Amino acid sequence: MIVCPVCENRQARGTECEVCGKVFSLSVVRAAGHAVEAAPLEGLEPTRYETPGAPVAPVADDAPCVWCRHVQKGGKFCERCGMERHRGRARSDEQVPGHLLPEGWARCGECGLPTPPPRCRGCGARVAWPDEDEALQ
Repeated sequence: MIVCPVCENRQARGTECEVCGKVFSLSVVRAAGHAVEAAPLEGLEPTRYETPGAPVAPVADDAPCVWCRHVQKGGKFCERCGMERHRGRARSDEQVPGHLLPEGWARCGECGLPTPPPRCRGCGARVAWPDEDEALQ
């Protein structure tokens, strides 16, 4: 049984806490008995995951937090602000064809959230009216 050092959640297995997202160190996982080295058994068929057809590139998990822009290597929650981290990167309007903002709304320059001006509902930053951007250029 693994006990999370942050929130004291008890779970049977895993390398990340199911409640707070804390990534367990290798010593915690070994103490729970999950990192056991053993020789493969004769006569068992290997699974398709053991012999990949092509090398797989590791996925970068160091994307910045969408709420506070803090960059961290892993975990389910941001270490700085405590908000849940998103696994994927947000797409801009140019990358999503046919995606339009509601009339009078603008995208926040700080966090990227669609919001009505003058203040962002997500981060509180000043959001310009859609006409102001065109008038300034």
